[in-house]
Amino acid sequence: MPKVSRNNSYYRYKISTLQDIKVTTIERRFQKAKQNSANTLLFDWTDFSGEPSQSLHEAVLSFLCEIATKTQTADLHYDFLFKPHQIEFFLKNSEIITQIKKNILTLHLKNKKDWITSLKVISDLNINPNFILQPQTKNDLQELLSLPQDQFNQSWDFTPYRSELKNSLTLKDLVQAQFQFQRRPGLEIWNSNIPTNYELEAMQPITWQFSSPNPRPEISLIIPSFNNVSFLSNVIHHLIQQNISADRFEVIIVEDGGTDNTSDILKDLWSSYQKKFNLKFIYWSKKHPQHGAQNFFRAGLARNLASQYSQAEYLFFLDSDMLTPPDFIETSLAALKKYDVIQFQRFHIQQNISQKQPVYADISIARDTYIEEAHYWNQLFTSSDWMSLKHHWKFTCTYALGLKKSEFLEVGRFKKYYVSYGFEDTDLGYELYKRKKTFFLVPIPLYHLTAYNQMQYQNSQLKRLKLLRKTAELFYLQHLNPEIYHLFGNFYRFQKKLPHYIRDLF
Repeated sequence: MPKVSRNNSYYRYKISTLQDIKVTTIERRFQKAKQNSANTLLFDWTDFSGEPSQSLHEAVLSFLCEIATKTQTADLHYDFLFKPHQIEFFLKNSEIITQIKKNILTLHLKNKKDWITSLKVISDLNINPNFILQPQTKNDLQELLSLPQDQFNQSWDFTPYRSELKNSLTLKDLVQAQFQFQRRPGLEIWNSNIPTNYELEAMQPITWQFSSPNPRPEISLIIPSFNNVSFLSNVIHHLIQQNISADRFEVIIVEDGGTDNTSDILKDLWSSYQKKFNLKFIYWSKKHPQHGAQNFFRAGLARNLASQYSQAEYLFFLDSDMLTPPDFIETSLAALKKYDVIQFQRFHIQQNISQKQPVYADISIARDTYIEEAHYWNQLFTSSDWMSLKHHWKFTCTYALGLKKSEFLEVGRFKKYYVSYGFEDTDLGYELYKRKKTFFLVPIPLYHLTAYNQMQYQNSQLKRLKLLRKTAELFYLQHLNPEIYHLFGNFYRFQKKLPHYIRDLF
């Protein structure tokens, strides 16, 4: 009987070259799957470029034996994802086929031709596989929709729009198909714009840490940062001034490959607190000796990394430029005992005031602050009941967001394919909403220190819109809910440019 994931939580193990099936790589990937709280490893061979040979058969057989032992020891399940023509060369090796047939086998279909090939594979191997359907063009989609949908076990997977591909699928095409596409539960999409050699799961040890005399943290404050040591120092200053015992909380900072010497500055600045305050600092370099530099937005990935080192029941995600009042942690703990998800009000401090490193008590909301995108955020900040708002989950934002660690792990943490600004926190909120979690807005303002050069979009609404269009597309493709398409329609409106419409007509 096939092994099935207990909670439908997958770690996608991309196999592109023989290097990916070596023992050292397997060891690293299994550790990453464990960090990912996954129950099933999906060995994705769809990008594998190796040519059939005896040495390849031997390498694959060795790989299968290795993972069979490891998954059994770790109580993990596994699945193989192949293009139909790829597994034909396994027909020559009965040992490999026997090993594969003990587990779930999934075939990847792009069009009707792949389906015809798969019928031969099914017959030759005497197997009953699952299918992942991933059409790339409108014609591919029409062909796959014409297949007998009720006669085989399938799920759908779509990639971002490719302007260079004639008739590449747009989100509008998917919605207009008026078909209830279902994704495999627990499996993240693969962002095809990310190089396949990026594993996107950090294995980074703590760089240094401070510890109070009797640490028993109830809540872990997780702060990602990038070249923001000036504001981050002010944020830590406010956390040190909290009105509860330092033993009851911890701060975990992940410096995302910055170059402003944040580590040494913070360690020196707060050295007198190294036995009074629970602080963990992790430096996560963007450089990699084999994979090259990961010069992209990794805030969600940094938060995932920090969560591995949390000692508390609750997590609180806080930006590296948010000033908090003295009762901030005490208020958060009280709210988290009543509600599943909490968030605070946010007011942006004028840039000229922010640069003077103000303290929370000296800020006047009326005189010193503004609300970015006031037409949007005032809906939340002036509401007496967050959950009464339509599509209330869309306001989920990690500038100041708290929840249980167990529930964060349950939803799969921040999805790894968000490598530019926006929607990774919206996605988290949507996952929590689907699980019927309660949301509460704490009616206490936090103050955002403002520096336009620290924003990925440099305070340009046009740049911001371009970034959000990319991540909004990923958000829809992950959930395939037409309601999302209509809700965020402005981001999807110009996905296909006029020259490509004209090209595709001919």
